[in-house]
Amino acid sequence: VGIRTRPTPRRRTFLPPFEAGTCSQAPNLSLALHSRCRSAFQACRSAGRSRRMASIRVYEGFRAVAPGVAASTSSRTLNRSSGATFRVLAQKKVKKTRQVVLKQDVSKLGKKGELVNVLNGFYRNHLLPKGMAEIASESILEQIRIQQENELAAKEALKKEARAMATALATIGKFTIKKKVGEKGQIFGSVTQQEVLEAIKSQTGRDLEKKDLVLPDIKQVGTYNCEIKLHPEVTGTFKVVVEKLPQA
Repeated sequence: VGIRTRPTPRRRTFLPPFEAGTCSQAPNLSLALHSRCRSAFQACRSAGRSRRMASIRVYEGFRAVAPGVAASTSSRTLNRSSGATFRVLAQKKVKKTRQVVLKQDVSKLGKKGELVNVLNGFYRNHLLPKGMAEIASESILEQIRIQQENELAAKEALKKEARAMATALATIGKFTIKKKVGEKGQIFGSVTQQEVLEAIKSQTGRDLEKKDLVLPDIKQVGTYNCEIKLHPEVTGTFKVVVEKLPQA
């Protein structure tokens, strides 16, 4: 009984040979096309890419050599009137997206009010039915722009105020706190954050937060360097002087 074997398939020719001078766009363009495209295809195949991806790279190489000819091609085959017979076997699909505004926080996408780009299918099948987003129209984009400008102005105002406070602390320089002192200059207890903040308020009129104050451990009379976070980008520095409370 004979053994039937499958015939060896013929290898398809992806890049037919070009003859110099057959393209009307420029002299010797076909020869350049042949060299450039074959090099691109072989390089892609050597790198382990599939024949489809290699064909895509070949088409990109063709466009780099002859953009005028490539622009006049159809979706599958180059215009025969150009004199070249190069065939495009595969092309990348263009992903269609649209710009939307999120109405609520969406995991791995963005927060409420953010402007994001999503695929049409994802918006149509997921975001729109659940009311999670809406298309960014001109009026919505204008509202977002105005809101962003207002938020930026508010942030700048807070930063300016923090800088003014830091300047005031640096100008005053030091704040004095008097405590009862025992032997060897050791005070009873320690200087607390509340005492420092009250000393600052008595001279500046500003209420500051305890969580923003960085205070060393003060248990003896002396001068100590302190700092307070007035803004994410602004830090105020000053000195705390601990003196002995005079006895009555």
